[in-house]
Amino acid sequence: MCAFKHAESSPSIQCSLCASWFHFACVDLDPSTATAIWPCGTCRKTPKLVADLVTNIGKINNRLDKMHDSNQELISALSRKKAQCSDFEIQNIRLAYQIKELELKCENQEKALLECKDKRSLNENSSKDVTLSDEINSECLLIGSSIVGAPGKLVPEEVEVITLPGANIKRVTNEVSKLKNRKQKYSRVIVHAGSINRSDHTPEEICNQYGELLEKVKDIAVDRVTISGILPRSDGRVDPEVITEVNTRLEMLSDNTDKCDFNDHSNNFTYRNGRVVEGMLHDGLHLTQAGAVKFLDNLGLPVMLQDKKGNNNGPKWNKVGRNGKKINNNTEHYKKDGQGSDAAKGKRTPSQASHNSQPYCFFCGETGHISSSCGYNSRLKCWGCGRYGHKQSLCRN
Repeated sequence: MCAFKHAESSPSIQCSLCASWFHFACVDLDPSTATAIWPCGTCRKTPKLVADLVTNIGKINNRLDKMHDSNQELISALSRKKAQCSDFEIQNIRLAYQIKELELKCENQEKALLECKDKRSLNENSSKDVTLSDEINSECLLIGSSIVGAPGKLVPEEVEVITLPGANIKRVTNEVSKLKNRKQKYSRVIVHAGSINRSDHTPEEICNQYGELLEKVKDIAVDRVTISGILPRSDGRVDPEVITEVNTRLEMLSDNTDKCDFNDHSNNFTYRNGRVVEGMLHDGLHLTQAGAVKFLDNLGLPVMLQDKKGNNNGPKWNKVGRNGKKINNNTEHYKKDGQGSDAAKGKRTPSQASHNSQPYCFFCGETGHISSSCGYNSRLKCWGCGRYGHKQSLCRN
């Protein structure tokens, strides 16, 4: 019945769709104009409601499709993450296995190191026994090519110097064999051989020859053997990279040889850009007095500089000619091929004179005095290049 309050006997009309009865007065309808089919106000709105519902259902379906796609993407991403996690687990297992292997290697290396220390202590004890039974002829032996000629004039009498002009490594080996046959013994032996003049010798061949030389040198060295690294050259005849490779191989050789150390001169004879320091070489190969002092200082040998009159305070060094005869002459080597003996006599060579007309101090780099009269009493460190022997204001790098 009609929701409005009227008498039940009032005329009414029934909705053709919902079958509900409504008073004519309630729905504002004239009975004379009423038709047989009449929908109520609510049923008239039903098509629009249905259309709205259909539209809303379509929107909901679209959202459901998008949510389904997002869900599928999340499922795919989750599966990928699971695969990555499984890969990480496998890598973690491999790393754990590698760590265990490294720990085992470290333990084996520690055991080997302890065994080496025990063997070294036994060798030291045996070397002490040797020093008691065999007489040591000299505290130190410096043997090598003509490079050791200039340094040989500046060492004290406790250091014996044997220079072999133009000698290669094999000739130095033969000379060491002669010393062994004469039962010569030295506390320390310093070897400087090979200026890499010949291009047919590869770095590997040079190091192999050095290995044979060390086997001979260990027979005359009681305490230790020092390999003096190949010096840089400024004459352009040898590629600096070849010298660097040879020195690297020699350092590895010394590390694998008992009672042997390696001394690299590169840091003291070259700038950081690879250029040779001025005043160290007088002909692109042989050492000046400044280079000789630096050479001996790198090797830890004492230096005896010339006095004010130009006389050499150091002993004469033994020169061995190609015929095997020794010549006690400090200047003979520098007269070869018409070269003057100014470098051998301690005078400044033309290359030095062109660089600086006055002598300079090896401690501070100043001119007008030498290191024996320098007020600093030690080598200064340059804060520009990090090298010793000059001030930052005098740095040429």
